[in-house]
Amino acid sequence: MAVKTINIDFPFQKSPIGNFLKLNRTSQRAIKSDLIHLLLTKKGDRLYNNEFGSGLYSFLFEQIDEKTTSDIKLELNTSIAKYIPNLTIDELIITANEDGNHVKINIDYTVIESSFEQSDNIEIIL
Repeated sequence: MAVKTINIDFPFQKSPIGNFLKLNRTSQRAIKSDLIHLLLTKKGDRLYNNEFGSGLYSFLFEQIDEKTTSDIKLELNTSIAKYIPNLTIDELIITANEDGNHVKINIDYTVIESSFEQSDNIEIIL
């Protein structure tokens, strides 16, 4: 009997059942993987779709101030709305570390499909 899978799990892992990569079996894990994949892909890195991804890496060496955090929020909201339209961002919090060496991005989101609605969150440290 074949097992129904949706997409590749992210971060990439070896499959425990003999497939090349571990695959997602639930919609919640699949959408979370899609979101992480979108945010961590640089624009221009995806073959045949140079616009796919977020500009998150362009903020790596920027001064963390109000304008930068506002620009990060705009970039993430724009990328997510374009490539994952069934995902609604409930809360997007960007927190700068005291030493100024990194920022923490927390995204609380809800996935709305015709058959289900699920909420989850992710955390990215730049």
